[in-house]
Amino acid sequence: MNVKLRVLSAGALFFLGQVAFAQTTKKDTATTEIDEVVMVGFGQKRTVKELTGSVGTMKSDAIKDVPVASVDKMLQGRVSGVQTGNASGQPGGFASVRVRGIASVNGGVNPIYVVDGIRVQSGDLTSGATTGNILANLNSDDIESVTVLKDASSTAVYGADAGAGVIVITTKSG
Repeated sequence: MNVKLRVLSAGALFFLGQVAFAQTTKKDTATTEIDEVVMVGFGQKRTVKELTGSVGTMKSDAIKDVPVASVDKMLQGRVSGVQTGNASGQPGGFASVRVRGIASVNGGVNPIYVVDGIRVQSGDLTSGATTGNILANLNSDDIESVTVLKDASSTAVYGADAGAGVIVITTKSG
C-alpha cells in the first residue's frame, strides 16, 4: 500500500510505502491408505489385521442406500453369515436375526445389540396394546457402521449371551 503525503508549506514531499508479498501454496496430492478399524466391544478398537475372529462390517456409504425400516432388517444379504426374517407381519415389527444359524438349543438364539457401547434390548417390545422394534428408532442416516461379531471370541467380551453373535452399531458423532 503506497501513501503520498504532501506538505505544502515546507515544499517537501514524503513517500511512505509498504512492500507486499504474494503467498503461494502447493497442493499435496499424495494419498495414504490407513487400516480399517473395527469396534469389538467396550470402546476397544482393533484393526482388521489384529482380529482373530470372524467379523462382518457395513459402512455408512452402504447403509444410506438401503430402503428398510430398521437396522436389523438391513443386514439381510449384506453381511455374510447373517439371516433375517420377519418375526411378525406387523409393519415396523422386529426381525428375527440369526448369526451363523441357531447357536443354542436351550439358550438365546438372538444376537446381542450394542449401540455406541450400550447394550440395548432387541426384538419385540410389548407395552399394553402396542408393539414395536427399538432398532426402528435409529435413523439410518445417523449410523456410521454396523459390525457383526460372529464367533466365540465375542463371548469373551460380552459374556455367554453373545454365543448367538453380537451386532455393534456405531453412530456418527457431531
